Amino acid sequence: MKRKRLLMLIGSICLTLVLAALLLPACAAPEEEVAAPTTFEWRLQGSFCAGDHAMDVGIPIFIDFIEKETDGRLTIDKFYDGEVYASEDMLSGLGEGLTEMGDADPTYFSGVEPACDIWGGPPFSNLRTPTGGDTYALQMMSPLSELWRGLLGEYNIRLIGLETFGPYPLMCSNKPIRSNADWAGVKVRSYGCYAMLYEELGASTVWIPGADQYEALMLGTIDMATWSFEAVEDMHWNEVMDYLILPEWCTEVGVSLVNKDAWGTLPADIQDIVEEGQRVYARESTDFTNAAYQRVQDMADEWGYEVITLSDADVDEMRQLTYDKVWPDMAALSPLSAEAIELIKDWYGLE
Repeated sequence: MKRKRLLMLIGSICLTLVLAALLLPACAAPEEEVAAPTTFEWRLQGSFCAGDHAMDVGIPIFIDFIEKETDGRLTIDKFYDGEVYASEDMLSGLGEGLTEMGDADPTYFSGVEPACDIWGGPPFSNLRTPTGGDTYALQMMSPLSELWRGLLGEYNIRLIGLETFGPYPLMCSNKPIRSNADWAGVKVRSYGCYAMLYEELGASTVWIPGADQYEALMLGTIDMATWSFEAVEDMHWNEVMDYLILPEWCTEVGVSLVNKDAWGTLPADIQDIVEEGQRVYARESTDFTNAAYQRVQDMADEWGYEVITLSDADVDEMRQLTYDKVWPDMAALSPLSAEAIELIKDWYGLE
């Protein structure tokens, strides 16, 4: 009997151990770690059409630098305005992850937040002579930059850097503007704070997309087209214009943006490469636009238009009109606009 009880006890213990072994993996097995991705495929949408220098030269340089320096670990597909979302919807589209990156003139966001019109570079916001360095210091190193970063953060977006679209606006006209008196009745394609100044000068303004301006000049739908300075050469506006009106009013900026969630997935070394790539893009953009600005003046006879440079007195009148009328009107558009205008005035010591 004793031997039988001993065998039964041993059998019970063995059965218990077997059942415990079967249940243990389900209850106590450590979770498997999910390996972090080693390669990334991103999308970048710009805010301009084909033929624009940023879209067809600057951004490809940015992308090529990143893909080369990361040995293909980060690849980026480029999209023109509207291919994924309208530029006006970039804050929400990029923030929601419809693309991982965006590159835009922030004035396109002014329908969401009017202060973005100021972000793009309001008229005479860099004093007497617009320069890229002056603009960079204002937009990236002054307290104004924290305003923009805070706004982007609300949309789950991070600012990577800033590039310039050079002297702005390029004013290609079929009516001569030899003094401020000649602005009366001129129909100008413009928008935002720039349109405010044209209207203060007596012009009327209309908005049409950049890609449609060549035809609008040719047909007389508008008297003056506005863009950055490569449009004469790269978009062939010289074929449909008679006058180039100078000087420009400011340096307009573009911004390179990234979805914060996507940014957080990148290893630190790739993040560094993206930021360095943006600086390469920014330098190329500045060098190109400065050269284009000079080239459209040097080539005027060959390309078939007259360059008209307004007098210092006319420019001073424009500047004062901007400070007295346009900037206050811009400040009134939203609390953030009012704060931005005050920060610009404080930065330059303006009353």
